Amino acid sequence: MSAFKKAFYEYASGLIREGYLTSEIKERKYISDQYVHGFWVQALFVLKYWIGDRSEQFELTDAAIEKAVNLSFELIHSNTIDSLIDFGKFMFTRK
Repeated sequence: MSAFKKAFYEYASGLIREGYLTSEIKERKYISDQYVHGFWVQALFVLKYWIGDRSEQFELTDAAIEKAVNLSFELIHSNTIDSLIDFGKFMFTRK
């Protein structure tokens, strides 16, 4: 499992770097370094879900993968949370 984890981290880190260059991934102070760990946890979740999936042709695993990936991409893109933090910083510095 350690070889798989190492290869996964290298692959995911490369994708993340590429995402920064294309602005598809938002760099965030303190948490950007954790993205790769989050993707690892997600991969383990999908593997565990797949192992326990008894649905015909693993359609529940397909749905779980789709929902997990969509959530991940929503979290790493610039989104409402970033706008809220930015607004909060603005309001805090104006007092």
